[in-house]
Amino acid sequence: MHKFFYELIFIFSFLNSNLVLSNSFITLPFFYINKNSRESSPNITTPKSYFESFLNYSVYTKLKINNKDLEFHLTLDRHATYISEKRYKEINPEISNIDNDQKLYSLEYIGIYRAKYLRNNLSLLLNNTQEYIYNNFSFFMATKMSNSSDYEIKRYAYATEKEEIGLNILKGNKYTNVYVQEYYDDYSDINLYNSFQLKYNNNPTLLGEPFVLRNDGYNIEENTNIISQLKKNELIFSYVFSIKIDNKNDEKGKIEIGGLPHEINPSHFNETYYIYDRVPIDIYYHWHYAFKDIVYDGEKLGWVKDVEFSLDFGFILSTYNYKKFLDQKFFNNLTYADFCKEEKAGEYFIKFCKEKVIKDFKTIYFYLSNNYIESNRKNYIEFNYQDLFVKAPGDNDLYYFQIVFVDNSYKWIFGRPLFKKYQTVFDQEKKIIGFYTETGEYNYNNYNNKTKFPLVWILVIILFICLIVLIILFYIKYPFKTRKKKANELDDDFDYESDANKKNEKNQLFIN
Repeated sequence: MHKFFYELIFIFSFLNSNLVLSNSFITLPFFYINKNSRESSPNITTPKSYFESFLNYSVYTKLKINNKDLEFHLTLDRHATYISEKRYKEINPEISNIDNDQKLYSLEYIGIYRAKYLRNNLSLLLNNTQEYIYNNFSFFMATKMSNSSDYEIKRYAYATEKEEIGLNILKGNKYTNVYVQEYYDDYSDINLYNSFQLKYNNNPTLLGEPFVLRNDGYNIEENTNIISQLKKNELIFSYVFSIKIDNKNDEKGKIEIGGLPHEINPSHFNETYYIYDRVPIDIYYHWHYAFKDIVYDGEKLGWVKDVEFSLDFGFILSTYNYKKFLDQKFFNNLTYADFCKEEKAGEYFIKFCKEKVIKDFKTIYFYLSNNYIESNRKNYIEFNYQDLFVKAPGDNDLYYFQIVFVDNSYKWIFGRPLFKKYQTVFDQEKKIIGFYTETGEYNYNNYNNKTKFPLVWILVIILFICLIVLIILFYIKYPFKTRKKKANELDDDFDYESDANKKNEKNQLFIN
């Protein structure tokens, strides 16, 4: 009985821990910082300065490493978490005691030339209410960044920040394959001594410098991804995270990691309005999606439909073909041309219009495939004039158009305007991207069975506790009495019956 009792306790503990896990999520509140001014607000002096402030849209979250505040850049462009050596030494002076011979790694494929693999304590916001100390959080300490040109940084999405948390769908470079160099590649002219060192020495050198395999950080990069770490350590239930920027002027938002919004906050998100599809990763290795159709004013646009999602871009980027189309339909149309202007901010074409005409701009629809969307649901996201024209600060009559254009682009980029309108979902494990087309205040009791799953488990556990209590009370009040064994039963498993019993059984047979 005691054994049975302990087994029940174990089962209860297991169910209870899984219930807590299924409801756990991590919140990363973030805020915008102007790259030029280092202020948390844009430069609104002119239309050009406004656009330049948001073209490079840098958002940061503040976390504690080693109980010291640290600002991490958040991005969908890379996968790893890293901290600069200089900054890490400031918050953890004991790092100087680390053996100088500790292994170095190369992550040149994301712009980090040399790095060390370290662990420390990280403070996180659990369930939006309490601080949780996550021990042994893994990250790279970047000791040397690559000396790349601006063109290379943009072309290969290289890292430039001092500290960063990456949320890309896969490790590696989001545009190109990663090649990890073997020992003798590109070093056929080294002497025999160095060859011997590279093969047998634990701390090999080449021409007097520590030898590092090119891009070998790729082999352990997954260990530094924040979502992967939280899931493997069972702090969250899934690899899902969602992004939403407050639809206000303060440029703040949050990332919720560990569950779908309708699971985390069912009173505000309804699964009925959740649409999603899989992300193709056969060519590119980042968050992107090829929409089925793009429609403006009832006309299907058959040009570029591939969209990349970026937390680092302050607008929606489109191609030059779409610029010519919208110019013809709206901006250069005789009815509106006198009320709209175009300028250049770097390589980008920017547009702004007077309030009088912006309501005539038609809604743009982006249709998803119907693979995972039920027939009674919307299968599109949309941007209307209210989403795409933002009032110019300090000017009641001027509105900035939130789509910008470049000459040579073969994709869209959905940045800040998307996250201001839609709670956008990313699932690293299932390779899914999704959107909530509507939000509101919902009655939790109207949810379907899948959404009620946590409630069902709560009821099951309550019943289970009651059952355990009843068993304990029954055991206390009516203890089991064990029969004493006969002597001939002590040493074997045979059943010994007396001859008298056998005779009685025979007599009963004749009588019947």
